[in-house]
Amino acid sequence: MSANTYKELLREIEEYCHALKRVPPRLIAVSKFEPLEALQVLYEAGCRDFAESRVQEALLKKAALPTDIRWHLIGHLQSNKVNKAVGAFSLIHSVHNHELLAQIASKKLHQPVLLQVNTSGESSKQGLTVTEWEKYPYPEGVVVRGLSTIAPSTSDTTEIRSCFKKLKEAANNAGLPELSMGMSNDWKIALEEGATFLRIGRHLFNKI
Repeated sequence: MSANTYKELLREIEEYCHALKRVPPRLIAVSKFEPLEALQVLYEAGCRDFAESRVQEALLKKAALPTDIRWHLIGHLQSNKVNKAVGAFSLIHSVHNHELLAQIASKKLHQPVLLQVNTSGESSKQGLTVTEWEKYPYPEGVVVRGLSTIAPSTSDTTEIRSCFKKLKEAANNAGLPELSMGMSNDWKIALEEGATFLRIGRHLFNKI
């Protein structure tokens, strides 16, 4: 992992978006399990968005690093961690069911969130279907900014693209602007399908 890796990826994303004639997304460094030193290197290279999967680990890093960092929660949020999570993150990407959304809303802090959609239909992935989210009115006290999904781990690009297309269509139908999709192995497809957030971990930390 190095500052050059981040800058090179950022440049590649910008060039790809220029070819697609679209605005570049926000690049989020998935820093879960990485030491503070690694995050500091990316910060000094210009990165201001970091994603963690565990609330406690994120809070420890948040306390130790500069205050202008935007923290994203991408992992499973347990009910007993909601009190600590709400208000601590710029965006929670992993609101996976109605009950969790209602619990976050009950804090009345207008926490920005993304609704997690299981576009692949895999039982191993969390999130509701598009239909299950469409039938549920958003409660007051929370700000729903958009949708998130994780494509299946496959080399079948058609299957990956189908998942991203479903998310984009659902977001358009709901009038939601943000799409969190695309990781180290499928970010180009995500860009082609309208991602506004890319979650990149392995590539940035040289773990591919």
